[in-house]
Amino acid sequence: MSDDEDVTLHPTHNCFDDVIDYINMLAKGGMHPEEIDRRYTIVHGIMLLPDGKPVSHAWLEQGGVVTFAGLYKGERVYVSADRAEYVRYAMVYDETRYTVRETCELQRRTGWMGPWKPEYRALCGDVQRGETPL
Repeated sequence: MSDDEDVTLHPTHNCFDDVIDYINMLAKGGMHPEEIDRRYTIVHGIMLLPDGKPVSHAWLEQGGVVTFAGLYKGERVYVSADRAEYVRYAMVYDETRYTVRETCELQRRTGWMGPWKPEYRALCGDVQRGETPL
């Protein structure tokens, strides 16, 4: 890889939708809904940007692995990382965990994909266009 090649993962600014899209891909790929619910946890949280500004974010967890979406060379990709490293790097300081079943029920009741906690939702409208180096 050359020094001038773009190796930056850009945010999609649709992380709550991205999480649901990933779950839907698993289901369309043949994974049974009960297995998805057993294996995956949907996490909504607040993390800090490098300038210290809090933002709302969503990701999936399976065991000790975090999966989230980003834009790489203009295409949405899903990236996995060690949970402890991700939480430390992203400076996550608050999180709420949902089963897939709980998420579906909240979506049905509210009509949107989250976040459902007001303090998380308040941070969604003012997202800085940050970047995450790979």
